[in-house]
Amino acid sequence: INDCIKIFDTYFNTVKIKHILPEGSILNFELVDKKKPETYRFEITLRENLRIYKEPSKGITLLKVKVNYNLYKDGALLANQGDFISLQKFYEKHYNTSDGKKNSDSFKEIVISSTNKPLESIIKF
Repeated sequence: INDCIKIFDTYFNTVKIKHILPEGSILNFELVDKKKPETYRFEITLRENLRIYKEPSKGITLLKVKVNYNLYKDGALLANQGDFISLQKFYEKHYNTSDGKKNSDSFKEIVISSTNKPLESIIKF
């Protein structure tokens, strides 16, 4: 039992989880379609706190989060949906259908609406 406790203690002292944005925060990003010059804007409302996760010798990961998001095409509301997503994978999925002119790093392109700063500005331990 002592060995198990040591393993858990070591794991929980090396793995870090941190809340970086509260429920209700709004994030957004824009991409242009690679087939047509149409601009798509995603406005994402967090339905729970946004958290980051870090293991030793690995990069920081955003944990999956419940969201509601609006999708606008050239300024007109196209869709409204709720989901449980990885923001990084969500951005990557849509980035892959874009013209590729924006940064592929979701931390640099997803913006906190209240401050107009990218997520990378608050992703720190």
